[in-house]
Amino acid sequence: MLLFSVVLATQAPTGKHSARIPVIFSSMKTKMTFMVFSLVLVLISTIAGITFVYFETTIKGIISSQQFTLVTAEADQIDNKIHDARIGLETLAEIITPDIIADRGKARRFLDLQKDEREFFNDGLFLFSAGDGLVAAAPGKPDSIHQVNTVRAYVEKTLQTGRPAIVGPFTSTSPQKSHPIIVFTVPVVDARKKTIAVLGGSMNLREQRFLGQMAAIKLGKSGYLSLYDKNRVIIVHPKKHLILEKAPEGTNKLLDKALAGFEGTDETVIPDGRRVLRSVKRLKSVGWVLAATYPLAEAYTPVYLARQYFLIGGIAAAFLSVLLVWSAMKYLTAPLVSFTRHIKALSNGEEGKHLVPIASDDEIGTLAQAFNQMLLELDRQKTELHQSEERYRLLADNATNVIWTMDLAGRFTYFSPSVERHWGYTADEALNLSLERLLTPASAALVRKKFDEAVALVSAGRRMQGGYFELEIIHKDGSAWWADVTYGGMYSASGEFVSFIGSTRDITERKEAERELERLAREDALSGVANRRHFDELLEIEVRRASRNGDYLSLLLCDVDFFKPFNDHYGHLAGDACLQAVGRILRHVFRRAGDIPARYGGEEFAVILPGTSPENAAITAETLRREMIGAAIPHARSDVADCVTISIGVVGARVSADRKAVWFTHEADKALYQSKKNGRNRVTCVSFD
Repeated sequence: MLLFSVVLATQAPTGKHSARIPVIFSSMKTKMTFMVFSLVLVLISTIAGITFVYFETTIKGIISSQQFTLVTAEADQIDNKIHDARIGLETLAEIITPDIIADRGKARRFLDLQKDEREFFNDGLFLFSAGDGLVAAAPGKPDSIHQVNTVRAYVEKTLQTGRPAIVGPFTSTSPQKSHPIIVFTVPVVDARKKTIAVLGGSMNLREQRFLGQMAAIKLGKSGYLSLYDKNRVIIVHPKKHLILEKAPEGTNKLLDKALAGFEGTDETVIPDGRRVLRSVKRLKSVGWVLAATYPLAEAYTPVYLARQYFLIGGIAAAFLSVLLVWSAMKYLTAPLVSFTRHIKALSNGEEGKHLVPIASDDEIGTLAQAFNQMLLELDRQKTELHQSEERYRLLADNATNVIWTMDLAGRFTYFSPSVERHWGYTADEALNLSLERLLTPASAALVRKKFDEAVALVSAGRRMQGGYFELEIIHKDGSAWWADVTYGGMYSASGEFVSFIGSTRDITERKEAERELERLAREDALSGVANRRHFDELLEIEVRRASRNGDYLSLLLCDVDFFKPFNDHYGHLAGDACLQAVGRILRHVFRRAGDIPARYGGEEFAVILPGTSPENAAITAETLRREMIGAAIPHARSDVADCVTISIGVVGARVSADRKAVWFTHEADKALYQSKKNGRNRVTCVSFD
């Protein structure tokens, strides 16, 4: 597929924001030209790409098929020649009689007369007797006789098996001239079908006319044919010095596949690094492999030329489409360009003097009419906005809440007059003060955080939704008071951010009421210590803290002795006064930071002692018991004393994973039960490691 990148440069617009607009997209005409051109380019590229891929695949298939057809035809010719040569030898062998074998001269003359066979077996014919060895050779040169001796082992094999054979290729050991040869042998039999001799023919691979012609065949300028035997030995090759060389395994992958049974054409790389188109075909007669090798640079020349033509044509079509599309867009967008220029040239004159003159009835004319209506509507809205601003400023100036505005730099730009009533500063004074002067440190940090988040939102071009938070304000006299703040963004009619705007309301009384409600929710109203709910929450917290740190934690459970008889005898008011006294004593004894006295229920009280060992907890518990006696609250119905006493159970331990809050209350309750069982008015302490 063809891919093109075209950059269209246009004059950059002037103005302070011109540097932000990419030159290539500075006008609608350019954008539309680019988009239409891109669509045309994609269409042309897609069609051209698909067409070329189809063309390339088809042409490569045809070239591969033609090359394989050539190799197949050559292989068939070689098979026919070998078959004819073998049949010729076998025919000669059939007419050789025992008397010819017995007479060396007659045998020599017989071989000399076989000119047709000697034309194929250009290295000579020979007759080998089972008993006498070499009988005759033609031509009868010493080197030919010597050559026959080199194949004696193969002749002996034919004598034993009685079957024809093809031997070689191998190098002749002739003393005159060494050369690569192939030897054909056929058996000579007598009337009883007994092998009595072997007729053989030797072929010089370098001079054999038929194979030499095959080696001379050229595929293009540098393509060639080559022939390999079953052992990868080169039989025919245009480079004669390679004949009888063995092709190393792995250097000719298609030959490896052919020897394993593959026939066909494929692209591969030859040892010299060239990519070639290679076809392989096995000879049916001897199992040799005929290969045709054609460099891709030559084989696919039509494909490469077509690719070049496709590329040139595609580029030409692309640039032609740019010119055509540019001209068309220039004509089509001319009214829009005129309209755009008029809008840019508009001034801030009086209403009705900056309307766009339109004489067109098309979509551009409709757009201009709508634009004129919008201008008139904007003038009307501007007037209404000015009136609205005056009304809102009047409302802000007379509001009880403090209305303020702030710019993106964090500077206050407006305070309503009510700021003096709440903060003690006049509006002008407040405008010159920093947040750190107007707010407590924690509140100033909170405002800075909210402000940074709002600025980031506005800078990202996102519209503010507003927010709410509470803060503590410093009055001019140094006192502090609580306020809630509602804030948001103020935007122009065009949606452009103007400033932050907010309202600050005094909520000091509400905060005090909330603190009082919170205190009441956590404190027992009668005794003034923590209530049961707060006790349970704090015990869970302290157990987890002690578990993390591996600290001691001690727990006291106290019970007013014989409280029911006291209540029955003295009345409920006296009972309430007694419990109030117990609460005062608990707060007096357990004044250490972290100690938590609480009313556990009825006349029962509990104390959480974080970081306190059982021994120290027992000492403090004993102090509590004595303080209670020292209060000398009369108790006429007590069985242990004439004043109100308490029984105390103490448990202390290092907190571990299996010692939860419920475990401490359970163990403390057991210790309290033991104090009551042992006569009351006493402390029972249990400790755990």
